[in-house]
Amino acid sequence: MTIYQYNFPTKIQFGPGSIARLPEAIKQAGKSRPLIVTDRALAPLAPVTGTTQRLTHAGASPAVFSGVWGNPVKSQVLAGVEAYRAHHADSIVGVGGGAALDVAKAIALLVDHPG
Repeated sequence: MTIYQYNFPTKIQFGPGSIARLPEAIKQAGKSRPLIVTDRALAPLAPVTGTTQRLTHAGASPAVFSGVWGNPVKSQVLAGVEAYRAHHADSIVGVGGGAALDVAKAIALLVDHPG
């Protein structure tokens, strides 16, 4: 099994089994309250529930924002920012396809750079 890594400027790890490294990556970054951003169809399935359980088991306090569907729009991003703040999140984990990942990136941008 090969795990790949890409840094520019954020470290990205991907490949079969790479999700097992997530709790340690969160911990090494000094974070403990991730907001998992995903779409509403994926939220009840193993990729999200397993990630949530894995993080919880490792001592983190994750929350899930699943308000993404179709092509991402501003209202989904703003709702995600509200979820981030309500959870007092300190990090974001995007799970899913393009829309969920785009919304996750936009949330990350807006929590520190309003407007």
